[in-house]
Amino acid sequence: MNLIDLSANTNMSMPSSYCDNVLTPEITVTNNSNISVDTFEVAYTLNSNAAVSQTVYTSLAAGTTTTILFPTITVPSGTNNISFSSGTVSGTSFIDNFSNNNIATTGDFSVLSPIAIGTDHTEGFEGYDLATPSPNNAILIEDNGNWVGILDPTYTSGVPVGGFGNSYNSYRWRFGDFNAGENATLLFDKLDFSNTINNEVHFSFSHAFKNSWDGDKLQVLVSFDCFNTYQIVEEISGADLHTASILWPSNPFYPTSQDWDSKTIDLSAFDGETEVSIAFCGIFGGGNNLYVDDINIQGTVSTSI
Repeated sequence: MNLIDLSANTNMSMPSSYCDNVLTPEITVTNNSNISVDTFEVAYTLNSNAAVSQTVYTSLAAGTTTTILFPTITVPSGTNNISFSSGTVSGTSFIDNFSNNNIATTGDFSVLSPIAIGTDHTEGFEGYDLATPSPNNAILIEDNGNWVGILDPTYTSGVPVGGFGNSYNSYRWRFGDFNAGENATLLFDKLDFSNTINNEVHFSFSHAFKNSWDGDKLQVLVSFDCFNTYQIVEEISGADLHTASILWPSNPFYPTSQDWDSKTIDLSAFDGETEVSIAFCGIFGGGNNLYVDDINIQGTVSTSI
């Protein structure tokens, strides 16, 4: 019996953009033992799928490192995680007696569909569990660990929190967690406006001040390159963003049916574009919670006479 110590790490290349969904899983294994290891196993697991493993028969000398590549894979749209493992092979003389360093992970990463999903899109946030970071066909871009995601009545004693009280769920930026200037963006899959005209986005929103005025903002963004670059097509702030009838200086704000407003943003300037990504960005400037709901992105099918 040979007691050994193999440790796992990964330096695999991560997506180069939010629409890069083709990756090559890669694990780096280090032999921390004082003897060579001529047989060991490596594996990766994408999300909750079955592990994909391969046995390595190339000798790994004491104190050396090797990198093993797996076949290229296509990851699904949404939030993903790839975990890697190294280990010994049953039936050999090697036993890894330091198992706490056998696992490595990419951490969570998000990708969108590399192709447009259609010409229009509607999202009401219904049917998702509390705290889901983003609905289908969208990803959340948030770098500070703040609570942003779908809110449902299990959090509010059964009271509906959807737009105009007509639905139970909505999407929330819990600004009580944020530091000044921090933001989070809900980015939707690309749409194809090449054969539609008079495109627009209609949505509901709700927000409360902590003081008589604050610097919170809700921005609507448009990108043609999967959010490598983007432009701000609408920014709502100040009294235009505040929908609650009173100030909420301390307790978290939860909207009731009278605490909602709605807005339609003209996107006709982008008629004819083949890859249009729409995003909603909440920026914290001292206020209470911010919500959106009832998002409807659509145009009119263009006809030729």
